[in-house]
Order: sequence, then C-alpha cells, then structure tokens
Amino acid sequence: MNQKPPRVASWLVEVFAPMECAEGVLGDLEEEFVGRVIRSGHRAGRRWYTRQALRTTVHLVWGAVRAEPWSTTALVLGSFVAAPLLSGVVNVWVARLVSNLPIYDYETSVWSWRVAAPVRFVAVPLALGWSIAVVARGREMIITTLVAGALLGMLVLPLALNVRLLLLGPGQRLGLYWVLRYMFEAFLLLSIFPLGILIGGMLRRLHQLRRSARAAA
Repeated sequence: MNQKPPRVASWLVEVFAPMECAEGVLGDLEEEFVGRVIRSGHRAGRRWYTRQALRTTVHLVWGAVRAEPWSTTALVLGSFVAAPLLSGVVNVWVARLVSNLPIYDYETSVWSWRVAAPVRFVAVPLALGWSIAVVARGREMIITTLVAGALLGMLVLPLALNVRLLLLGPGQRLGLYWVLRYMFEAFLLLSIFPLGILIGGMLRRLHQLRRSARAAA
C-alpha cells in the first residue's frame, strides 16, 4: 500500500515553512501520517494529513507575523507603494514597444493593444510577486500571501458595496441573476492581480528550493 502523504498538502507546507526547518516539519507530519494510516486506514490518514497541513500553514503565516510584526508591516506597505511604480514602468515600456511597431491601419493597432494589455496585466503582478519574495528572504510565500490577501480584500470590498447598491437600485430592474453574474465576472477580473503576485512569490520560492537541493547534492 502506498503510504506517501498527499503531495499537494506536503508541497503547501514545504513552500510556506522556513528553509531551515521545512524538512523537520515535513518529517514530523509524515511520521504521524504513517502511524494514522496503520491505525485508521489510508483514507483517514490522508484526510488527517491534509487538515494538519492547512493548520500548519496558517500557523506558519501567523507565527511569522507575530515574530516580526514591524518588518512584516513594512514589507506589505512597501509592496503597495511598489505596485503602482512597477505598473507605471511596465506601461511606459509597453506603450513604447507598441508605438514603434509598424502599425499602419486601425484594426492592426487595436489588436496590437489587445495583445499588449494581457501581457502588461500578467507581467506586473508576477514581477511584483517575485520582487517581494526576493526582499522577504526566508518568508517569500508568507509576505506575498499577506500582500495578495490584503489587495484582494481592498478590491472586493468596493465590489461588494457596488453589488449592494445594484440590488437596492438598478439591480431590481436587472434581476438577481445579472447582478450575481456581474459580481462573479468582476471578481474573476479583480483576483488576477493578487493571484499573479502569489504565483510570482511561489516561483521565487520554488527557485530557491531547487537551488538548495542542488547545493545539498
């Protein structure tokens, strides 16, 4: 019988735990997992491991905030300052690139900007997440998760207020279906930037893990 813990849960703990103690945390969890599989079966052991991995991840995030509250706050606030600056730089370079393309008709120009827009919208959060992870050395995923969560909250709150106004006003004529559809589509659009920051930090952490593994080998 395969007594390996769930890979996704193990990976979650690995990317959030500090580099110096990740192996020990995973070892303790796997040892307890094997014992639970023997006592309660493989399925029950996997459920326990998944729950424990989620709790461990939350504990790691909260523990890092409590251990270094001022530096954590400074990194999060600094990220909000860096975001518009980085976005402005990318926008300037995209505008220069598109303006230098041999575009001679309106339709080609429109499609060029349509291609440039998603590149810009994806490149900025990925670069920002990577940069945050470089500065937050050892706490890559913790800081990028806090930044992404705070940004998502700042974006979703106005959306929720807007939906409330729609339901009280024009939404009565539009109908609940269209209001909920608007909210869902807007949420997907707004969540792309925080998700990009999170992925950027994750890529940086995985890069660090690969470098550590090569050094150990």
